[in-house]
Amino acid sequence: MSRMDVMEVFNGILFPGHLHTQDSLEIALKFPFQDTDILIASYPKSGTTWMQEMVTLISNRGDPHLSQTVPNWARAPWLEQHYFAAVLEASSITPRVITTHLPHHLLGLTLQSSKAKVIYVSRNPKDVLVSFYHFHKMANFLPEPGTFPEFLNRFLEGTCELTSRKKDTFIFQCLVTIADFMQLDEMYNILSHLFVPVSYGSWFDHVKEWTSQTATMSNLLHITYEEMSLDPHGTIKRVSSFLQCPLMDDEVNNCVKHCSFSSMKDNKMVNYTQIAEEIMDHSKGSFMRKGKIGDWKNMFTEEQNQYFRSVFKSKMQNCILEFVWDEQDKEETDNEQIPLKNKEP
Repeated sequence: MSRMDVMEVFNGILFPGHLHTQDSLEIALKFPFQDTDILIASYPKSGTTWMQEMVTLISNRGDPHLSQTVPNWARAPWLEQHYFAAVLEASSITPRVITTHLPHHLLGLTLQSSKAKVIYVSRNPKDVLVSFYHFHKMANFLPEPGTFPEFLNRFLEGTCELTSRKKDTFIFQCLVTIADFMQLDEMYNILSHLFVPVSYGSWFDHVKEWTSQTATMSNLLHITYEEMSLDPHGTIKRVSSFLQCPLMDDEVNNCVKHCSFSSMKDNKMVNYTQIAEEIMDHSKGSFMRKGKIGDWKNMFTEEQNQYFRSVFKSKMQNCILEFVWDEQDKEETDNEQIPLKNKEP
């Protein structure tokens, strides 16, 4: 096959196989966090790279040297990926900054025994969907996204009943392995599109699980992509306060400057241009694509928007968060300029 079509199904969630193994995922669930650790958690394409850069700059009081000389995956390695232990052992960076896309129900137990600071980053799911769709086109370790309507449906499904049952998961993995080994591209694509809605599971479950902890976890800070975009100075001050690393005004300004979208797009330690083409094909797109709020409006039809809103309303009805809608339409018209907010108690 031309793509890196290896998948791991773990606890009903699909992970790219070239980065994750069953062992690496199991090890992540038992990782002994230190009280001084900083964990950045998010669903993919929610502002993870941005927060990695922000935390690096805050920890270095606005000095960009580290962020310009060490790749972000080395200074904030991914907990669940197979290279994690080796990178962490080789690093002398303190405090340790760790990144994860794992849902809270998989990490909650090991985090309970630690005072590690957790920053959860979320983003308007429509923008997440559009960004994730484009990322699938260039990331050779992710399944072909299909058409945008197909990908939208898979995103809204999140995880499927088949991959949530151990017996069926085993059968599914066997079929995928056979298709991969025999280079049966058509069979592989059918399996992927029928049985695997989207990698990394449900956005809805991911966000609800992590944000539901804000009331009980004093060491958890929730930040939205929209806040980071609309108020970078305020966001950096909020994060630095949470990390107990107060900054002077000039240090805040330096952080804002060096974690701006244009700065990160030009930084080879951040923009993933150093990754081999067989893994990430930059001829098909840029990892740092737009960095804008509301890009979903360039992709969604009105019908798709209505459908998305109905699914969102159904799945997020018990969430402690709610979207703030455009004042011109109180009945749930999305305002691209307003982030998620906590519901009033």
